[in-house]
Amino acid sequence: MPSLLDIRRRVRAVKSTQQITKAMKMVAASKLRRAQERVQQARPYASQMLRVLNSLASRVDPSLHPLLDERKQLRAGGKALLIVVTADRGLCGSFNTNVIKSCSAFITEHRGRHVALGLIGRRGRDYFARRGFEIRYEQVNLFAALKFADAKAIAASAIESFVSGQVHRFIVCRVTGWCSQTFARRQQTLRQPNQSHACLLSWTRRWSSL
Repeated sequence: MPSLLDIRRRVRAVKSTQQITKAMKMVAASKLRRAQERVQQARPYASQMLRVLNSLASRVDPSLHPLLDERKQLRAGGKALLIVVTADRGLCGSFNTNVIKSCSAFITEHRGRHVALGLIGRRGRDYFARRGFEIRYEQVNLFAALKFADAKAIAASAIESFVSGQVHRFIVCRVTGWCSQTFARRQQTLRQPNQSHACLLSWTRRWSSL
């Protein structure tokens, strides 16, 4: 049986750990609040830019450029490109889990169709790479120093797949907003690559400000 001195030492150790944990929680809450503010500030710009591009695309003759082709019918050998945006690290609640679950559900619902993956972020890459899915491209370790050139390269790869006829539409699955307990996931179908370029551009602006 422990002595009274041992019990007092354990109590002091637990109190010390509680103080350290409390300080870490305060720092994390401060970082999360600043990140939320920056995302919210960038969101009106991204939404308005996407609205302008959609308006322009609807007013132009689709036959003038291959990027305006909506391709409502699946072409021979054509596939849907599912762009999955996750984080490179874990320990962030349902941030990655919700996106992965949403993508898995989409693949299950469209089992009879061809679906290729574009993976952005280590967590999504590790999950889908082990399950034998077709991966068109993957990008990891982007969020440490995210730049516009990164989003431009991702959009260029998607556009090339569309123009060459390998892909007939895009679906971007990403986190759109969060609070300290929950994360909202979103699947956005992009029929025209100029929309995907705008979406990826807005995503770059949001994450580069964090």
